[in-house]
Amino acid sequence: MLLSSRRLFRFHIAPPQSIVVIAFTRRNLCSLVSRKDLFIPTHAVPLAAPLTPDYPQFVPVETPNDGITVSAWRGIIQPFMDDETARSVLADVEAERTLFIAAGSICGGGKPVSHWANPLLVDMNVKCEVLICIQPEALPRAYLLKPRFEVYYENLEIHPHPRGDQAIKYAGARIPGLCVVSGAEFVFNPDQNFHTQFLDQVTQYVAKHLIWLKTRRLYRLCESRKTALYTPHPGEVICERPPTQHIVALPTGPVSVCDFWSGYWPGKGAKAMNPLEHIRQIRLNQRCWCGLAKEYAQCHRPLDLAQLSPQSQLRYSGQSQ
Repeated sequence: MLLSSRRLFRFHIAPPQSIVVIAFTRRNLCSLVSRKDLFIPTHAVPLAAPLTPDYPQFVPVETPNDGITVSAWRGIIQPFMDDETARSVLADVEAERTLFIAAGSICGGGKPVSHWANPLLVDMNVKCEVLICIQPEALPRAYLLKPRFEVYYENLEIHPHPRGDQAIKYAGARIPGLCVVSGAEFVFNPDQNFHTQFLDQVTQYVAKHLIWLKTRRLYRLCESRKTALYTPHPGEVICERPPTQHIVALPTGPVSVCDFWSGYWPGKGAKAMNPLEHIRQIRLNQRCWCGLAKEYAQCHRPLDLAQLSPQSQLRYSGQSQ
C-alpha cells in the first residue's frame, strides 16, 4: 500500500457523485484525529438505498452463506480509462502524490514519468467486478470477482496483499479477500461517507492489483532463493496458472522447486499479515489491522508480538506509540 510514515485523508469538495480528493499528510499530524481511527457505522445499510451515492453502480445481491455478512453489494470499478492514465497513476502512487477518484475511476495527475513498468501497462482499461460484504462492528470485506482473485494468490510469495483469512465460497469457487485498508496508513473520517471512503480504498487496491497483473514474471523458488526465469514482452498474454512444484537436478543433487508468476506492487507499505511490519507501523491506539472496531493494542498486537524473535519481542514489548 502506501508509505507507512504518512496518512491518507479524504476531503469531499463537491456534492455526491463528485470527485473525492485523496491527500497525504505526515504522521505527526495524525494525533489530531487519533481517536477517529475506530469509526465504523454500527447500522446496516438499508437495501432500498444505494451503498453510497458516490458509487451508484453498486447494487444489492444475495449474501454469501458465511454467517457474518448482513448485506452484499456488487458493482464495477474501472480504475484506468486508458494506458496513459495507468502510467500517470503509477507515477503518482510511487511519488505519493494526491490521487483523484470519482465513482471507482482514478484521474491521472499529470504526464507519466519514466518507469520500467510503463511499457508493460497496455490494455489497462479493465472493468473489474467487485463484491462488498457488510458485517456488523467491523470493516466491510472486499472480493475481486473479475478478473478473479485466484485462490493461490493467498500465498504471500506470490501476492503481497491477500486476506486468506477472509476467503469465502462464491459461485462455487473459493475467493480470498483483499487486504484493502491498512491501519498503518489510513484513518476513516467520521464526517464523511464511510462506504465512499472504503470504496475509494478498494479502487486504489484494484488499480495496484491491475499493475501487479501486467508486470508479472515467471519466478522459481529454490531453497529460499527466488530467481526470475522469464519476463513477458509488452502486451504478451500471461496464461493464468497456479504455482507448480517439481524436482530439478542440480550439481549438488535433486531439489524441489516452485515455479510461479508474481508482479510488482507499486508504492510502499507493510506486507499483508506480517507481524513485524504490523508492530512497526501500527500505533497502539489505532484500529487493528484485522478490521474489528478495536484498538491494535487490545486486539492482535499481543498475538503479533508472540510471533517475533526473542530479540524483537524485547525491543517492541515496551513500545509506546
